Amino acid sequence: MGLQMIAVSTSAIALMNLINGYGTVTAAAYTAANNLSSYVPMPAMALGAAVSYFAA
Repeated sequence: MGLQMIAVSTSAIALMNLINGYGTVTAAAYTAANNLSSYVPMPAMALGAAVSYFAA
């Protein structure tokens, strides 16, 4: 599990270094898309948690 975390972190650093090479606009767009993709599933997860709590 620790090795997987190291691999994921290393690949994220490598990807950011690659993206930063294309300039600040690309880095900002990547960051915005990353933030958006983390917020999109939140309502579904909240609804799933609510249904789970209600069923329990």
